[in-house]
Amino acid sequence: MSKFFHSLGRKGVDLVKKKLGSNEKRDSAGAAVPSSATRMGDSGAAMYNILMNPTFDQGTQWWFGLGCSLSVNHENGSSYCVGHGRTETWQGVAQEIGERLELDVEYRFEAWVGIGAYGPAEQAPVQATVKVETESDGIKYNWIGSVTATRGQWVLLSGKFKINNLGKSSVLYIEGPPSGVDVLVSSVAVVPTTPGASQRGSQMGNHMGNPAGTPTSNTQPAAIQPSIGLLYNPTFNDGLRGWTQKGCKAYVTESLGAIRPETGKYFAVASQRTDTWQGIEQDITGRIEESTLYHVSAKVRLNGGSVSEAMVLATLYMKGEDGKDQYMTLGRVNASSAQWSELKGEFLVNKLPARASIYMEGPPRGVDVLYNSIFCFKPERPKVEGPIMFQNPRFGTNIVHNTNFESGLKEWYPQGNCRLSIAHGCPTLLGPAAQKSFMDSPPPGLRGSYLLITNRSYDWEGPAQTITERLQIHMSYQVSAWVATRSPHQLGMKHKVDVCLSVDGQWIQGGEVLAGDVWEEVVGSFRLEKQPENVHVYLQGPGAGVDVMLAGLHIFAVDRAARFPMLRERTDQIRKRDVVVKLQNSNGERLAPGTRVSVKQKRSSFPIGSAINHYSLENKAYKKFFLDTFNWAVFENELKWGWIEQKQGELKYENADELLQFCESNGIPCRGHCILWETEDTIQDWLKTLSPPELGEAVQSRVAGLLSRYKGRFRHYDVNNEMLHGSYYKDRLGPQFLPYLFQLAHQFDPEAVLFVNDYHVEDGCDCKSSPTAYIDHIVDLIHQGAPVGGIGLQGHIDVPVGPVIQHALDHLATLGLPIWFTEIDVESVNEYTRADDLEVLLREAFAHPAVEGLMFWGFWEGTMSRKNAQLVDSDKRVNEAGLRLLALKEEWQTSFEAFVNEQGEVPFRGFLGDYTISVDDFGLAQTFELVKGDEPAFVDLSF
Repeated sequence: MSKFFHSLGRKGVDLVKKKLGSNEKRDSAGAAVPSSATRMGDSGAAMYNILMNPTFDQGTQWWFGLGCSLSVNHENGSSYCVGHGRTETWQGVAQEIGERLELDVEYRFEAWVGIGAYGPAEQAPVQATVKVETESDGIKYNWIGSVTATRGQWVLLSGKFKINNLGKSSVLYIEGPPSGVDVLVSSVAVVPTTPGASQRGSQMGNHMGNPAGTPTSNTQPAAIQPSIGLLYNPTFNDGLRGWTQKGCKAYVTESLGAIRPETGKYFAVASQRTDTWQGIEQDITGRIEESTLYHVSAKVRLNGGSVSEAMVLATLYMKGEDGKDQYMTLGRVNASSAQWSELKGEFLVNKLPARASIYMEGPPRGVDVLYNSIFCFKPERPKVEGPIMFQNPRFGTNIVHNTNFESGLKEWYPQGNCRLSIAHGCPTLLGPAAQKSFMDSPPPGLRGSYLLITNRSYDWEGPAQTITERLQIHMSYQVSAWVATRSPHQLGMKHKVDVCLSVDGQWIQGGEVLAGDVWEEVVGSFRLEKQPENVHVYLQGPGAGVDVMLAGLHIFAVDRAARFPMLRERTDQIRKRDVVVKLQNSNGERLAPGTRVSVKQKRSSFPIGSAINHYSLENKAYKKFFLDTFNWAVFENELKWGWIEQKQGELKYENADELLQFCESNGIPCRGHCILWETEDTIQDWLKTLSPPELGEAVQSRVAGLLSRYKGRFRHYDVNNEMLHGSYYKDRLGPQFLPYLFQLAHQFDPEAVLFVNDYHVEDGCDCKSSPTAYIDHIVDLIHQGAPVGGIGLQGHIDVPVGPVIQHALDHLATLGLPIWFTEIDVESVNEYTRADDLEVLLREAFAHPAVEGLMFWGFWEGTMSRKNAQLVDSDKRVNEAGLRLLALKEEWQTSFEAFVNEQGEVPFRGFLGDYTISVDDFGLAQTFELVKGDEPAFVDLSF
């Protein structure tokens, strides 16, 4: 159990058991655990196959890809496993068998194997090996047997082996074919040899169950279905077989001018496109599985046309049994004509459609789209890792050496041809955000010396220091520094300054700020997920000729849980109220002292909500978790203009109506997201063809139509999403359009609170949306008459650090407007780290008086825009992040049993919300609401 979870206890575990109602024994990944190894036998003696899931009827459960990916195909009542994405001969299909092996016992191995229908080889060797790792002998490989496999045919691979030293691990794996060739495996058995076992050898396949298309004893094998995952012919080795042209022309080639495939031999081209929806398509009807997570991966590129960059999307089309059409974006990438780009995504389908297909779309007309590969497969669920424990974390210790320049320029060196020198006259205290991290000890002081960087010819030139050996992987680091700039030719101008890390040649943001001739604090955070070979920290940003000043650069591991006791105290102060409940009987007499009462909070008045989407409402477990856990909602896409009016004049409100009806019937208030979206890549193509007057009329119609239709039904609206990062409407309709849009929205729905909404405000990594920039933007809107009623922080944060978040909230709170986190998600493959990140963000927000609501941007795996951010896995297992949220919600509610005092009262301090008080002697209950107030509340109840 992680240090963070110790701070809460494990209340959430019991809550989850209640929510899911499952008594099934599960392994660490949440999958069903067989009670014993599979027993296999005939009418004579019984044979025990020590392999789990030997016929892949349970998908890839118990199996893993050794250096490759796995998927399972189900055909004609049988299943087989495909090891794909192989780049080495040793990669293949594997299972850990060490706990089921016995020393010096001979085992017989048999499996039906084959090779994929695509790749460079018609024939290839397939072999079975056991890899044994022991403390004494290290790693040894035990060869079992080998066979030559031919495309389209199953062949029996067999052999015997004996293990004479059991150690840490014994892995059976099936390998052999060259790079790019898939290995296929079906019906595998490992059984102890017994007298007569050799006579049964050729029959063992029947004991195991024949794979799809495998022979019985004397029939010829049928063709193997050429499938890798969900899509046929994903690398176009077989031309366009399996693919169709959707509104365009398509062909497969080895080259196109200087363009070559990034991998493999071929790529497909969608040409003569006259609309954005046109591309290539593959029908997957009957192949897709219900409530199953799929990953999508595609290598794409642009060619020709009027643009060099454009968004490419993978889309799932479904026609339901009721005849309704649904479209789901599976993934997107901003592709270019200069290089191949990788599109990634994930999805699941909650109800099998009558028809389904996956197609590629996105770029404007006249642009050809190139596809090197398009894969869609069921991912292997990773083993659930435990919490990460740190040895000697040295919290608060600066890993940047000689930060006060007492040893001159020792440890520092210039990048490029800039000059470094030491000057004096900078702040002598750490920045405010950094100071907040030193709670139990005084923060280190500065000496007043700073580094002056001159003679800069490029924006990347600046000071650097190597810190490779001082970093720990998985540790959360906070960044703080004082910076300033000066330019003789640009007096008073501010320039972007970044503290960055180069990690094995990859760039990582440490913090960013706009700085001029006044010292500014850079704040930020980062975390490394794998051990690097070379890391250096450096300063960059301003253009040529601009001098930069750096003082007090600190990078230190931060003990994020150390703030929790203080945050609990703040939470108690701002989220609770003293209350005195006076109890009397029906005759007006106060209840006798010592009467036992139960106080239970039934509803919190603090909004904790989530984004939902219409297609997930078909998932009963999804709906139950949402209704049990959240008390507010926002629609992920269904209210956006691009969803409702993708084509001019064709208004589709059905999905939004469905979601709103669901929420209202369950008493769930809703936020409206969003009226407009200011960034250009979200604008429908038909809008881009309009003149400014026509665009103004279209906007007027959008606002009037949306807000008139739903007047009084949405509590909030995000009016013009991400104005700090885009200016599409502003550039075409003028700067006065921004406040006018708020005024227009208020005119059509006066009761709705109108929000600004943007990202990277709370994490210090984007000077476009720093707290200062956001405040200036909001003040400007208000001064121009915009009725701004709330501040939205999206909360898509990578490494939450409490003082950095508080620093932003304190600044924004000076405006006196309510702050909502509107799109919370935190991402980590390790769900304990994800839970820790989530707890930091939620505690900081809940303990801040200016924050009035928390909205998640989804919670269910396969339905979220951000991977590895889910609270509930696709197999319905509530993971550690979900448990952490449930435990926090339990902590943030008040329920107890007490006795009436001498005055006939029950005094307590409780969280705001609805309460039920029951008196044991009467068997009756009364309710009351505890609302916000500075003075104690007095409640009179009669029984």
